[in-house]
Amino acid sequence: YLWTDKMDAAFNESDELCLEMNITDQAELGKYMAGITNTTGRQLETYFTPQQYKEASAYFKDSLHTDIAQYAGLKPIALAGILEMKSMNCHAPASYEHKLIAAAKEKKMRIAGLEDATETIAIISHIDADSIIAGLMDLVHNKQDSRKYTRQIMDAYQQQDITTITAIARGQLHDKADALLDDRNARWIPRMSEKMKQGQIFFAVGAGHLADEKGVITLLREAGYKVVAVK
Repeated sequence: YLWTDKMDAAFNESDELCLEMNITDQAELGKYMAGITNTTGRQLETYFTPQQYKEASAYFKDSLHTDIAQYAGLKPIALAGILEMKSMNCHAPASYEHKLIAAAKEKKMRIAGLEDATETIAIISHIDADSIIAGLMDLVHNKQDSRKYTRQIMDAYQQQDITTITAIARGQLHDKADALLDDRNARWIPRMSEKMKQGQIFFAVGAGHLADEKGVITLLREAGYKVVAVK
């Protein structure tokens, strides 16, 4: 977890915390949960082969210390966030979103989002179920490789190396990078511009959105903004 004095100063000078999605809004959270819930009644287990489900269940129990059965009514996409957090190989992984939200509430700052839950669900729907299951099974069978990948991400994050983070993210997303990164970045710029007219805004988005020619930093500069790194 990286948080410097300059970051803290920038946060304290802000009037609003703006996340990718406002997870403090219960209505939005409800829409999101509805979007990842399988309303057809199909059970999560049916997306796996019997052998895959047996191995995944054991992995959840032994490595993630949770029961996969509690996610039975959810779509496979619901597993993505769980696996991302649990794969950190850390006793108490910190969530920037939750820490920033707690600080914003203490400061009585406004909290908002760059996209609503319906839009977020439509975006993550680009990740098909087979890809998610394949990713999970790869994690089950190649734990050491997964830890190595996670270590690379964490090292780059600690070094504030957004170019490496974006490159790794693109490598993982393959042909889905347009929908999950580039298209969203482009939509966010006019929304960010409107928000910045209302005061000092602290935007908090995934590091994979920041770098390269289609990243938020380049797009903001192309829109006429001066963007300077806060180290």
